Amino acid sequence: MFDRMLAGVDRTLAYKLMLLHIIIIAVSNYIVQFKFTVFGAPLAAAAFTFPLVVVLTDLTVRLLGKETGRAVIALAFIPAIVVSMVVVKAGVLEPSDTDRTACEQTQVPWIICNPNTDEIIQFEPCGYVAPLVGRHYCYGIHDCYTLARDYLKQKGIPLLQFPRLEPTEAFATGQYGFNDENFKKTHLRTIDISELQPNDFIVFSMSKPYNHCGVYMGDQRIIHHLHSRLSSIDIYGGYYIKQTERCLRYDANY
Repeated sequence: MFDRMLAGVDRTLAYKLMLLHIIIIAVSNYIVQFKFTVFGAPLAAAAFTFPLVVVLTDLTVRLLGKETGRAVIALAFIPAIVVSMVVVKAGVLEPSDTDRTACEQTQVPWIICNPNTDEIIQFEPCGYVAPLVGRHYCYGIHDCYTLARDYLKQKGIPLLQFPRLEPTEAFATGQYGFNDENFKKTHLRTIDISELQPNDFIVFSMSKPYNHCGVYMGDQRIIHHLHSRLSSIDIYGGYYIKQTERCLRYDANY
């Protein structure tokens, strides 16, 4: 049926016009949530794009004729609605894994507000633990030590949190708390690298001395979280072995 409607019409032009309808409608449905004030009057950003739908509708009818133009416009609305649902869903305000973890650490309800849309959401501590692999780095919330603690906790090893410097000071001084005093507090005793077993704690010197840690998982694998990267499981091979400063094992009696 659609093929008959396009008979004698430039199909490429028809498809381009249909695509433009889809794009303009989807964009308008997304940016309608963004509001601002013009001369004291509230205005939605979509006020500048919705008129384009009218202009494009008139242009489509003029270029393709009434019957074909109306058919193209009608068919464009179906995928436009689907695309709109996808992009609007992508713009919904939701707490990130880091937000949820920080909420668990503070043990108080959190509120997040989108200043562009005035949308507000509230969420509370509920025992949330972010997935171990794929975390975004945030010092003190999602970093190498918090990952090690969460991983070992799942293995029944209660690695304690030790006092750490604020992010700016830690990065400036290179002091991340990996020292004998804190190892003692967390019941971590030093072992030789040849003794490594699953769940042993490893301290690395990457860009600075003693500035990174991970947990040995066995089978030459470590789980760790490097700065500015997603947490991951990697092969404990040449490079990481070379950067290893100390291997430790949890010992409740230490």
